[in-house]
Amino acid sequence: MHTANVLYYDGLAPYVAGLSSAYLWVCILCYLCFYLMFLLQTAKKASRAEAYKLQNERLKMRVLTEQIKPHFIFNALTTIKSSYHGNLTRETMP
Repeated sequence: MHTANVLYYDGLAPYVAGLSSAYLWVCILCYLCFYLMFLLQTAKKASRAEAYKLQNERLKMRVLTEQIKPHFIFNALTTIKSSYHGNLTRETMP
Protein backbone atom coordinates (compact mmCIF):
# COMPACT_ATOMS: atom_id res chain seq x y z
CA MET A 1 0.00 0.00 0.00
CA HIS A 2 3.02 2.22 0.41
CA THR A 3 3.46 2.38 -3.39
CA ALA A 4 -0.14 3.45 -3.85
CA ASN A 5 0.33 6.22 -1.30
CA VAL A 6 3.47 7.45 -3.04
CA LEU A 7 1.67 7.50 -6.40
CA TYR A 8 -1.29 9.28 -4.86
CA TYR A 9 0.77 11.97 -3.22
CA ASP A 10 2.84 12.51 -6.35
CA GLY A 11 -0.38 13.03 -8.32
CA LEU A 12 0.40 10.27 -10.79
CA ALA A 13 -2.45 7.88 -9.99
CA PRO A 14 -5.08 9.31 -7.64
CA TYR A 15 -7.61 6.64 -8.63
CA VAL A 16 -5.52 3.93 -6.88
CA ALA A 17 -5.92 5.45 -3.45
CA GLY A 18 -8.34 3.57 -1.23
CA LEU A 19 -8.69 0.54 -3.49
CA SER A 20 -7.76 -2.89 -2.23
CA SER A 21 -5.24 -4.97 -4.11
CA ALA A 22 -7.86 -7.72 -4.61
CA TYR A 23 -10.10 -5.26 -6.46
CA LEU A 24 -7.20 -4.22 -8.68
CA TRP A 25 -6.41 -7.86 -9.48
CA VAL A 26 -10.05 -8.53 -10.33
CA CYS A 27 -10.03 -5.53 -12.66
CA ILE A 28 -6.83 -6.72 -14.33
CA LEU A 29 -8.21 -10.25 -14.74
CA CYS A 30 -11.46 -8.91 -16.21
CA TYR A 31 -9.51 -6.81 -18.67
CA LEU A 32 -7.41 -9.80 -19.68
CA CYS A 33 -10.53 -11.96 -20.12
CA PHE A 34 -12.18 -9.37 -22.36
CA TYR A 35 -8.98 -9.00 -24.36
CA LEU A 36 -8.73 -12.77 -24.78
CA MET A 37 -12.37 -12.92 -25.92
CA PHE A 38 -11.64 -10.15 -28.43
CA LEU A 39 -8.66 -12.06 -29.81
CA LEU A 40 -10.70 -15.26 -30.12
CA GLN A 41 -13.51 -13.44 -31.93
CA THR A 42 -11.00 -11.84 -34.29
CA ALA A 43 -9.44 -15.22 -35.06
CA LYS A 44 -12.88 -16.72 -35.66
CA LYS A 45 -13.81 -13.88 -38.04
CA ALA A 46 -10.53 -14.30 -39.91
CA SER A 47 -11.16 -18.02 -40.24
CA ARG A 48 -14.69 -17.39 -41.51
CA ALA A 49 -13.40 -14.82 -44.01
CA GLU A 50 -10.84 -17.31 -45.29
CA ALA A 51 -13.56 -19.95 -45.71
CA TYR A 52 -15.72 -17.47 -47.66
CA LYS A 53 -12.76 -16.57 -49.85
CA LEU A 54 -12.10 -20.24 -50.62
CA GLN A 55 -15.79 -20.82 -51.37
CA ASN A 56 -15.78 -17.78 -53.68
CA GLU A 57 -12.79 -19.13 -55.60
CA ARG A 58 -14.49 -22.52 -56.00
CA LEU A 59 -17.64 -20.85 -57.31
CA LYS A 60 -15.60 -18.79 -59.79
CA MET A 61 -13.96 -21.95 -61.09
CA ARG A 62 -17.35 -23.63 -61.39
CA VAL A 63 -18.74 -20.71 -63.38
CA LEU A 64 -15.72 -20.76 -65.70
CA THR A 65 -16.11 -24.51 -66.17
CA GLU A 66 -19.78 -24.08 -67.01
CA GLN A 67 -18.86 -21.42 -69.57
CA ILE A 68 -16.37 -23.75 -71.24
CA LYS A 69 -18.92 -26.54 -71.76
CA PRO A 70 -21.10 -24.70 -74.34
CA HIS A 71 -18.00 -23.66 -76.28
CA PHE A 72 -16.75 -27.23 -76.30
CA ILE A 73 -20.09 -28.52 -77.57
CA PHE A 74 -20.25 -25.81 -80.24
CA ASN A 75 -16.71 -26.56 -81.40
CA ALA A 76 -17.38 -30.30 -81.47
CA LEU A 77 -20.54 -29.82 -83.53
CA THR A 78 -18.74 -27.46 -85.90
CA THR A 79 -15.98 -30.02 -86.38
CA ILE A 80 -18.53 -32.76 -87.09
CA LYS A 81 -20.38 -30.49 -89.51
CA SER A 82 -17.23 -29.54 -91.40
CA SER A 83 -16.14 -33.17 -91.47
CA TYR A 84 -19.55 -34.20 -92.84
CA HIS A 85 -19.54 -31.52 -95.52
CA GLY A 86 -15.95 -32.41 -96.40
CA ASN A 87 -16.95 -36.03 -96.90
CA LEU A 88 -19.90 -35.00 -99.09
CA THR A 89 -17.73 -32.90 -101.38
CA ARG A 90 -15.17 -35.71 -101.75
CA GLU A 91 -17.88 -38.27 -102.57
CA THR A 92 -19.55 -36.08 -105.19
CA MET A 93 -16.34 -35.23 -107.01
CA PRO A 94 -15.41 -37.86 -109.66
